[in-house]
Amino acid sequence: MNTKGRPPKTEGIDVFALQSWMSLNPSRWEGVKCQALIALANRERVSTICRILNVSRESLRLWRKAVENKGPQGLTSRPRKGRPPRLTKEVQQDLKEAVLKPPSFFNYSKSIWDGKLVCRYLLEKHNIQIKIRAAQYWLNKLGFSRQRPRHKLIKADPVKQTIFKETI
Repeated sequence: MNTKGRPPKTEGIDVFALQSWMSLNPSRWEGVKCQALIALANRERVSTICRILNVSRESLRLWRKAVENKGPQGLTSRPRKGRPPRLTKEVQQDLKEAVLKPPSFFNYSKSIWDGKLVCRYLLEKHNIQIKIRAAQYWLNKLGFSRQRPRHKLIKADPVKQTIFKETI
């Protein structure tokens, strides 16, 4: 590996954002597979390709074998098996809109949404029964975090609080 010269600037590159962008469309990842095989054909080291793409040697071998047997069409992603989600797109959208409103809007006594309350809401509104951890997962997937609000003391003096923090 040639290490001469200055390293390239990488400040503006968000690896996570690029990986999530590639995962949105299967053809983008197929393009990456093609580039990996082109690099392999140009005598680039397998370990270098695997390290850059963060894939295993076995994946690279399977891609090469697929192109060898079926041509470039062998790299297309097949639909994967798995259980369909319990919450349809419509239910997900309804849940997202509901969680944006306070629970009191739906006559719940709690002040914030949590897993138990989401389970109860889905059971009452859509007749879907899920476990608490699954409800927490769906809240996370819809863009909400599991944070509780911080309580502030009503009679607290902010000036005395800042003085106390500075003296510590």
